[in-house]
Amino acid sequence: AGLALAAAAALLPLPPASAQTGDGFLEEIVVTAQKREQSLREVAASISVVDGERIQELDILRFEDLERVTSGLQLIRQNQRNVTISNRGVFYDPESGSSASVDVYQNGVVQRPDNIFGALYDIGQVEILRGPQGSLQGATSPAGAIIVNTARPNMEEVAGHFQASYHDLGENLQGALDLPLSAQNTFGARLAFYTDQNDQNEITNLRTGRVQDAETRSYRASVQWLPNDEVTINVSYQNVDQTLYGTPQLVGTRTNIASAGATADAPPEITPCFIPSMTDGSLMRAPYLMMPLVDARGMAIADERCPQTLTADDDAAYAAADMYGITEADIYTMEWEWNISDEHSMTYVMGFTDSLKSARTENDLSSNLDLQTIALGVPPTFMGPGVVNDTDYLSHQTTATAVETWTHELRLASHDRPFWNYLFGFYLNDQETTTAFRAFSTAARYLPSAFLNTPPSVPAAMQSPVNFTAGHLEGMNIITGGDIPVNAETLALFTAHTFNLGDAWTLEAALRWQQTDGFRQSDINGLGFHQEERITLQNAEGTFKFPITQMGATLVTMGTAIETDVDGEVTMPAITVAQTDPSFVAQATALATVQATLDDIVDGTKRNTLAQANIVGIPLAYQNPEDDAVTGSLSLRWDINDSLTGHVAYNRSYRVGGISVNPGDAPGVENQLYDGETADSVELGVRMLIGGRAEFNLVGYYQLFDGYQGFIRELTYLGTNPATGQPAVQSLSGGLVFNGDMVSTGLDFDWRLLLAESLTLGGTLNWNQSEFDGANVPCNDREDGEIVGYCESSDRIPGSPELQASLFLEWVLNLRQAQFFIRSNNKFSDGILSTRAVGKDDTRPTETGSYTLSDLFIGLRSLNDIWELSAYAKNLADERTATDLRNPGGGSGTSGNFDPAGYFTEIRRLPPRTYGLRLRYNF
Repeated sequence: AGLALAAAAALLPLPPASAQTGDGFLEEIVVTAQKREQSLREVAASISVVDGERIQELDILRFEDLERVTSGLQLIRQNQRNVTISNRGVFYDPESGSSASVDVYQNGVVQRPDNIFGALYDIGQVEILRGPQGSLQGATSPAGAIIVNTARPNMEEVAGHFQASYHDLGENLQGALDLPLSAQNTFGARLAFYTDQNDQNEITNLRTGRVQDAETRSYRASVQWLPNDEVTINVSYQNVDQTLYGTPQLVGTRTNIASAGATADAPPEITPCFIPSMTDGSLMRAPYLMMPLVDARGMAIADERCPQTLTADDDAAYAAADMYGITEADIYTMEWEWNISDEHSMTYVMGFTDSLKSARTENDLSSNLDLQTIALGVPPTFMGPGVVNDTDYLSHQTTATAVETWTHELRLASHDRPFWNYLFGFYLNDQETTTAFRAFSTAARYLPSAFLNTPPSVPAAMQSPVNFTAGHLEGMNIITGGDIPVNAETLALFTAHTFNLGDAWTLEAALRWQQTDGFRQSDINGLGFHQEERITLQNAEGTFKFPITQMGATLVTMGTAIETDVDGEVTMPAITVAQTDPSFVAQATALATVQATLDDIVDGTKRNTLAQANIVGIPLAYQNPEDDAVTGSLSLRWDINDSLTGHVAYNRSYRVGGISVNPGDAPGVENQLYDGETADSVELGVRMLIGGRAEFNLVGYYQLFDGYQGFIRELTYLGTNPATGQPAVQSLSGGLVFNGDMVSTGLDFDWRLLLAESLTLGGTLNWNQSEFDGANVPCNDREDGEIVGYCESSDRIPGSPELQASLFLEWVLNLRQAQFFIRSNNKFSDGILSTRAVGKDDTRPTETGSYTLSDLFIGLRSLNDIWELSAYAKNLADERTATDLRNPGGGSGTSGNFDPAGYFTEIRRLPPRTYGLRLRYNF
């Protein structure tokens, strides 16, 4: 089905704007991409347009749903903290810290994507600009820009609409009201609201029982004022309040390596929870000691708290705690336009955004820390439940990011001059960002098996009667935190010129100079230890005891626990000996050995941890970056006739360089720094209008990146073992930005077709091939002495699909009092490569599968467009393909202290099939 739809879309690709007018001809598309209203045919660029009517018809309720009606564009909510936008194969991960590859503008003002995602309502038009932006937009970006223009007030009459959508995952209510406030139609207001609740992908965290859910509330007030015939002022205020609970879905299996009494060919009946073995008090990568969970009688426990396998169809998460994100934003925009004369105008755009984003993320995605059962080389019948469901281990991070952004833009432009029209502009963007965070990581997790598993120093008499059946260090969590300011001020001067070279040829040129000054700091400070309670050795009964042992005629039971005070000193209950017995004396001696070892472990852990707690994430020499660049564009358009237009265009963009920031032991400044990126693109395009009933737009492009800013995850490097201070292989907790040349080649195609008064077709297609050009990509193979390994690559860029296509269909049947309609929207996408690091022997990262999303709407609407009632099914075929593969969910996630032999992987899937009803009323 997916291939068939893709083929259909290739032959017949979504009408970007209203498909027809009342007289049966396609309506002209007007865009504002070049800071003035123009017909789409007059713009020498690749632009897709989705107007407010199409957004309403296809029940597009969230900004990220725009991806369903276009191609080559990815709008992804990675988690509760981060959203990302990618286009034309240029993937961007917000965790990288580099500049975005696609910027979003609302009413002319650049916005952080996380303030825009989630609520899309009362929209006039959305314009998707493709390719490098380095001329007229506020920021320079290598892959495009998205311009969102909200609906403006109707100053002539009271009007509005109300829409309610109910489906099996939630509900959405929205509406708008126009209020003329002047008898002369010179002053008016528009009020709009939006509220949405949904269960997202219905992923359930098995640990807590919580299902993913999202709740968004937003409202907007817009005012338009015409003080005289020459001046127009538009002011808008929008409030966004969004709360999302959602823990990443996991797939995979825990290791089935054999435990005691089993072999790799004959594993135990219950695949065990896993733990790493320990030798000198530090966690090692391998081998792993495995034992099945058993109860106090030694019987195996099939415990759902320790899932051995999770499939995609389980729709399950298994994090130690639920993750959430809360976004609150106030967005102010103002546009003041003054027509100075018949040929000149001046425009001033101002924006202010104040936002706060709070989040809790969980590093221990598979609850690995509290599912340990220490195997001590004793028969399984002596095994206790270990520390299953222990809550003292904390591995989460809380963040609060406050952002204040001021934007100012002033433009002087000419218009309607016969030969030469020009524009001169000034742009200033000042953003101050502060992130306060607190991170919890387990500094000492387990008692080393070196002295628990009958070491040579323990007398032989202890080996039989005393069984240390399970053990762990409780409450040894180090707390780190700090404030991370990231401030940037961008000043730009730009100019654009249009030359009308006769009736058929138009030459356009633009130039931009910008300078960016910033301040960036990322110091991590040790704040102390959490829940420093006790050290416990547990057996099946839950305490450390000698087994009830017959010693002559006396029954002796000793001790209930070993506890530590705040300084980590070990205290033990008094030993009362009923009679002298050589074996008992040996056992008491063994306890003294345990006590001395515990003292060393606790104190040593604290010393090593505190010594590394305060970290300067960015060296002082790199905290005040300065950068400047010159970008621009050049295009030539040929109006062959009234129906056919061709163009050739060159565009250049730039992204500033920086430094990758990772908590903990960093892989060296020389590996963290990355340079600025320059992107140059050449496009050839043609637009064809046939008889006013068919329109085709085709653009081919070649884009060359000098120093493309890639981002890699799952990277290992040669660091320092915090327990021993010796060199050791570590896992990078975040990722690494790197530079590497890249080439991108592709096609953009979108069209619309009015076959009859009752039948409309349209669609989009994007084919893209983005590959490294001999780039040195960080990988997990290192030469001797190398901190970070690098592998030469000319492979495909990870993170984005190579082929996407969408297909839209609407059929209308006129009845006596209403219209019956069927609408269908289909989106095909092939797979993407994951962003994980690979070794030299790995041919390529893991690739996701292709998918097709089909949405179907059936309903009635009044002939005068007053009301519409429809039933719909989204994702009709219930495609649940994984659309991204990310971090393994096994392991501690605190600095890569161990990699489980088998692990869970974090995935993101398509939303499930949903059925719903929608009612819209216009007045």
